[in-house]
Formats: sequence, C-alpha cells, structure tokens
Amino acid sequence: MDDHRHPFMLYYHPHGNGVFQQDNCTSRRSRSAIAWLDEHSSYLSVMNLPSRNPDLNHIAHLWDVLEKGVKAYHATPVILTELWTALADVWQAIPVESFRKLVSIPHRVAVVIKARGGPTHF
Repeated sequence: MDDHRHPFMLYYHPHGNGVFQQDNCTSRRSRSAIAWLDEHSSYLSVMNLPSRNPDLNHIAHLWDVLEKGVKAYHATPVILTELWTALADVWQAIPVESFRKLVSIPHRVAVVIKARGGPTHF
C-alpha cells in the first residue's frame, strides 16, 4: 500500500487533511489495510460508515454508466486504444443532466430515502 496509497495521499492531501471513507464491510477490509491505516493515523483520518450504508458515491454510478456504455458500444474494444476511444465516445454521449443528478446531494439523498435502503437508480 505504501507504493500506491501513500504517494497518492501526499500528492492530493499534502497538509495531512486526507480522509478515507471506510464502510466496515468485512469482505473489503484486510488486516494489512487496517494496519496501514492505523500506522498512518497521525495524518490520515478514517471515516467509518456502517456496512450496507446507502451508496452516495457519485463516482461509482458514473463508472456504471461508462461500463454499460462500453458494453453496448458498436464494436467490442480489443486493444487499449480502442477501449480509450470507446470510453471517450461514451463519455461525450452522457447528457449534462446526468452529471447534474450525480453531483446533486439533495437529489441523491431524496432518492436514497425514497428507496428505503433498496437499490437506487441515478
């Protein structure tokens, strides 16, 4: 983790104000990850959330849109440049309103509350 996470955090949070969002789902928490976070707790905060918390992570939903778009692409990408082209085309085709919905916290919270813990569709 030191090879990847530490340089990332130092680059984006040079003043030690970085926060990791941890949902406490045991299937995604390794002993080494927990130990690493404990070791670096002097400059790195961990925000613990309950497992199965409503997913308000807009990036995850955007990745889903991109994945579905690439799968529906007219030709399955075989090499990296084809994948890059497909991703760029799909990205350009996403309506601006989709981005607005993804970053609108009031909208997202209202949808999560309406779903009563069930799946949401952004």
